[in-house]
Amino acid sequence: MTSPRFSILIPTLNGERDLRRLIPALQAQRFTGGLEICVQDSESTDGTRELLLAAGARLETIPRERFHHGLVRNLLAARARGEFLIFLSQDCLPAREDFIEE
Repeated sequence: MTSPRFSILIPTLNGERDLRRLIPALQAQRFTGGLEICVQDSESTDGTRELLLAAGARLETIPRERFHHGLVRNLLAARARGEFLIFLSQDCLPAREDFIEE
């Protein structure tokens, strides 16, 4: 299996509403090379997990009481297979379709 060029790394907690905007924006990106979306979820109780799995994201869960920003980002980076790591939050939204390539 070929490694993706880019890894999008996102910590999540009940982010379904925001992710309904972010995931299509990531899927609309124009870039050269593969892309993976890696997510570390903190036991979401809305539709976050289902939405991400349907989008093909690589999803892991961490108990809420263990969540720390540094720890979660390190876990995401350790799992990433891409050459370039792009750390995002669940509520960001790329302004342009060339965000990843740029």
